Amino acid sequence: MEVIVQKYGGSSLATPAHIQRCAERVARSREAGRAIIVVVSAMGGVTNRLLGLTRDICPHGERREIDRVLATGEQTAAALVAMALRSRGITAQSIEPAAIGMTASPTLFGATIDGMDPSHLHALVEQGITPVVPGFQALTEHGDIVTLGRGGSDTTATVIAAAWQWQYGGAQCEINTDVVGVHTADPNLVPEARCLDWVSYDAMMELAYAGARVINPQAVEHAAHASVPIMVRHAHLAGGGTVIRPQSSNDAWLPGPAIALLRDVVPWSICNDALTLPMIEAFRAVLAHRGIRPVIDQVTDEPGTPLRLHVACRERESSGVAQAIAEVIPTLGQQDVTMGPALAVLTTMFDQRNASLVDESIGRALQRLWITPRATLLRPSRRLDLIDVDCADDAVRAVHDAIVSTATSSGTPASDPQSRAM
Repeated sequence: MEVIVQKYGGSSLATPAHIQRCAERVARSREAGRAIIVVVSAMGGVTNRLLGLTRDICPHGERREIDRVLATGEQTAAALVAMALRSRGITAQSIEPAAIGMTASPTLFGATIDGMDPSHLHALVEQGITPVVPGFQALTEHGDIVTLGRGGSDTTATVIAAAWQWQYGGAQCEINTDVVGVHTADPNLVPEARCLDWVSYDAMMELAYAGARVINPQAVEHAAHASVPIMVRHAHLAGGGTVIRPQSSNDAWLPGPAIALLRDVVPWSICNDALTLPMIEAFRAVLAHRGIRPVIDQVTDEPGTPLRLHVACRERESSGVAQAIAEVIPTLGQQDVTMGPALAVLTTMFDQRNASLVDESIGRALQRLWITPRATLLRPSRRLDLIDVDCADDAVRAVHDAIVSTATSSGTPASDPQSRAM
């Protein structure tokens, strides 16, 4: 049986009127003969209020209890959406966390998915019931609720779709949010940014890790493993949308250049005569176990000098990085580890065949603004510039004008002033 997993974000469910509009979209899909599984985030602003409440009660509360509080936001939204659907004559049922079938293990800022059994959801769909699943949560091996971290409802949706695809086939996923699709840059910064018709899984993961907030990168990864296509579109507007899909043999990994910006990135430098490549690999493994994915991870190995590891991570991950250093390389002294001020990382993605031209255009665009990157890293089909935070917005606009606005690519101008994509 084919199924579409439709995820609705918090801003799309911010008020009762928003919930009714989302229910209407689900109803239209059902009327078209499609089987639907709905995944919901908490209503806009609810998660932050719940988190604030936990801090008011206990500033350093236990993760287990905090997760139980935060999960109620999605559970409430699921029940409300199910009520809105039932008022339209659709047999809908909100799902308890234990009945979702998803298990996960906690990490520093979220959780890692361990497994997903879609059999209960499949049984409901076969009975003509539309399940409404609270996103952002799973169960640990001990049966406790664990939250999945920022953008976790995206992950819920694609994990369900991927498991359905593996077991039954015919799964699709929709991310219904407050943007019309994936843009060539943040349309809040660049009003003329274009909505791309499609993006490959690999390109979307890199964009998301580089700061594009339209979808959680782990969500894309789960969909890619099962080759489940993802449609990103506006929850309340018709038309538009971006398909995230496999890269075909004759395609680039995205239809034109695109830019993402990540603020508050802290650079670290580790250098010592005792530092070895096995130590560096162990350090990377500890970071991965903690759910930390460095924005930059580069080793300098020059003849006659000690190894030097350059790592840049989000500012909120600094404590986790420091703990990983102490755990893996305890012999390092303070003089061996330096932590720089927070910077912004401007990531530009492009077709590798145009690499030299794009590189020159970016350099000229930044030079015209008297912006000198602290460092520039060139990767296949990507360029990363570490720049001061206070000039980051101007840099995005200048680079977009230099390499995107003048390029021929598919898509339409961004028009949603409330867009949060990229």
